[in-house]
Amino acid sequence: SMRKYKKYLKENHLTDRTLRFSTEISILQNELFYVYVDDLGIIENDDDKLYDLIKKEFIKVRHVFIPHSESDAMQTVTADLADGASFASLIEKYGSDGEMSVDGIFILKGYMSEEYESAAFGLDVGEISDVVEDENGVYLIERLELIPTDIMLNFNRLKDLYQTYTFYSMIDQKQAELEFIPNDMGVSFLNDPF
Repeated sequence: SMRKYKKYLKENHLTDRTLRFSTEISILQNELFYVYVDDLGIIENDDDKLYDLIKKEFIKVRHVFIPHSESDAMQTVTADLADGASFASLIEKYGSDGEMSVDGIFILKGYMSEEYESAAFGLDVGEISDVVEDENGVYLIERLELIPTDIMLNFNRLKDLYQTYTFYSMIDQKQAELEFIPNDMGVSFLNDPF
């Protein structure tokens, strides 16, 4: 009902105009993605080529994550590792990252923080990082082997992730190149958007 709609807008500090505008932008963004992939071929869509790109661009890692509020717990984690605990058991015992499993995750550059990626991409397969700290907390990272079976079993998800990341990287690059010089109407909107 209109009453619920107005209540929703008020609770979320929105106006009808702002909500409609953001919805239209979202629809256009989705359409642009499909134009880039399907119509223009700017973003790769051939499965064989994507398989090769995934093999080249992605790595597989797993990590133990400790939030900043509990960062002293990382000393216990590293002590357990030094005492011979398996990395898998450390994830099960200390891991507080809901996304992480003993099987690991697939990442590509730009997916995680710079600190995390610098450590992860610098590791050889089977190697464990020193303690890595970023704005989220502290990590111990292990690089796993990315085998063809991993790619095949997760191909559609990795394909979507690669294409989506490529799309947003292209959009970010285009936005960085834009200069916005508002005209009189734009100046009045910026000064009084509602």
